[in-house]
Amino acid sequence: MSLFEGIEGVWGSDDVAAPDDLAVHLMAYDNNTGESHPATRREILDAAAEIMLRHVSAEPLRDITAVFDYLKLHIGTREEEHFGMLMLNLHHELIDVHDIHTGTVDQAVVHSREVMKAVLVDHNATGVILFHNHPSGNLQPSGADVQMTQRIVDPLHPIGVTVFDHIIVTSADCTSLRKLGRRCFQPKR
Repeated sequence: MSLFEGIEGVWGSDDVAAPDDLAVHLMAYDNNTGESHPATRREILDAAAEIMLRHVSAEPLRDITAVFDYLKLHIGTREEEHFGMLMLNLHHELIDVHDIHTGTVDQAVVHSREVMKAVLVDHNATGVILFHNHPSGNLQPSGADVQMTQRIVDPLHPIGVTVFDHIIVTSADCTSLRKLGRRCFQPKR
């Protein structure tokens, strides 16, 4: 199986049990109590996301499919909105995944100050890919999504940090604001 088939390829395989059955066979270790317990669906997804992150981090980001697969595992099934950034260096290699804010079921408030600190102080990134999930399952960007992107692009551009994209994530799929042709990646003058 190719890694780019995504987690759906694993769940659909005849060789692997379905997620509910899989949880019975996989054990998770609790660092606080020192005990093991059957892995929850969230623990399985988090472990799969960690494996995908290692793959995505291995070389410069060129395959948006791998990024989409990772983000679906990372935040696609969350019940509240999560906003974060993939931090990139000058060679477009992943430095870190930085989760900035967890919101409500339909909104995540993000302040430019938090973004600037994460980009410059915490990671010294030269590029970012913004991401957030839509728990509703609706992949269409809202006006607020586009405005938030613009509010982040405006202060980053003059200091040489490129916002490459803003990806909206659901459990089933992802969409790219850049591929949709949204005009929010150039600073307003």
